[in-house]
Amino acid sequence: GSGKKYKRCCLGAEAAARPVRARVHDFEATFFDDVMSFGLEIFGREEFVKVAEELKHAGELFMTWMAYVHQVEGRTIAERYAAEVRLSVRERAFFRAAAEAWMSVWEVVDVEPGRSLTLVDLLSGEERQVIEGSASRSLRKRDALMGRVLELDGECVLHGMHPRSLPPLAAAEVVARVRKRLRRKKEVPVDRLRGSKVAHLLLMEWEEGCEELDMRAKIPPRLTNTEGHELVMVTDRFEYEPAAHDWLLGRLERIEHLHVERSSSSSAEITFHMLGNPKIASWDNTIIGQARLSEGLLKLDTNSVERADRLVARILEVAGDIVQQGPRSFSDPMAEPNLAAVRRAGPGGGAPTDGPPPPELLAAIADHKARHYATWPDHPLPPFGGATPREHVKTKEGRRAVELLLKDMEHMEQSDPATAYDMDLIRRELGLIE
Repeated sequence: GSGKKYKRCCLGAEAAARPVRARVHDFEATFFDDVMSFGLEIFGREEFVKVAEELKHAGELFMTWMAYVHQVEGRTIAERYAAEVRLSVRERAFFRAAAEAWMSVWEVVDVEPGRSLTLVDLLSGEERQVIEGSASRSLRKRDALMGRVLELDGECVLHGMHPRSLPPLAAAEVVARVRKRLRRKKEVPVDRLRGSKVAHLLLMEWEEGCEELDMRAKIPPRLTNTEGHELVMVTDRFEYEPAAHDWLLGRLERIEHLHVERSSSSSAEITFHMLGNPKIASWDNTIIGQARLSEGLLKLDTNSVERADRLVARILEVAGDIVQQGPRSFSDPMAEPNLAAVRRAGPGGGAPTDGPPPPELLAAIADHKARHYATWPDHPLPPFGGATPREHVKTKEGRRAVELLLKDMEHMEQSDPATAYDMDLIRRELGLIE
């Protein structure tokens, strides 16, 4: 309760982990119904209905909240029960532990699936390792949750948790609003977080954060290619005399940065490139279009109107006297036929495969990420006003902003642990950790 930072390890040997967790929760279950019945008699049904309406999105948190957080005339149901009912020594120790627990926003900093979560309180700075067999299978590193951590005999468990978790950026917004309301830029004392009013503030801000996240999810994303053009599948068609096939190929080869692959005497495929890439510095070149020539038809596919216009102009410039331009068609890149084509192609263009990806694919992904993130610290970023992360970490506020962005990137990387990039490599590069 002093607010001092430290890590409480709540796990013994693996064989003991599950029984310890079960004992804590099972012990509470032996008297919890009596506590709630006592509260119903003291507070009345109307009070329960009122709180249930306030917590209609809070799921199972309602029961813990009603017993240990909600106050009427300055006391919770649990406090009244403990004062009026004869308790065993262990029951009294449990109620003291429940009174010491506090509601806060906890960030997951480590996960042992099926066993434990290591959590850091984003308001007080306290750290706890909790025995948790269920949530540890679904939560991932840098998830944030709102709930209570109860400690009994040096062992910690989650004791009431909101059913919704938030990603780092959304959780940071909630924490910032709570700090503003509490007028605390630094760590919030644990004693203050134990208050019922602060718990209500946290609940209100957390559910607002969930609503904001849901609203953002309803806004269709603006998809762009790496040149920043709006992503749309564009197909241009040109007709030509089949007898002029070789002549046309010779003209098209005047266009810079293309690769021609002849599949037969009357058909060929062309890949158009540009040097480098405006977003990914490690790329030597970027594919900007693909064309197929067969039986008097040249079909050009690009992923933006700008790229299509650029390549059409070059084709007409070198071969306008050979080809006759036809109609242009468009399709949504997220439309089911396009997505189905990607799924059919699978990794590497072959048939889709079941099971874990092959080692060579994992190695290729790891190599691509390593090259991409190697240049990330020196790439200008809009969230930093066009400054690079390396420039931005020179100030205290900048360091916080870069660390938050790294947490968000780390959270996204954890969606596929097999290919997740270690963001600590970037943190060391930027001097955020040793």
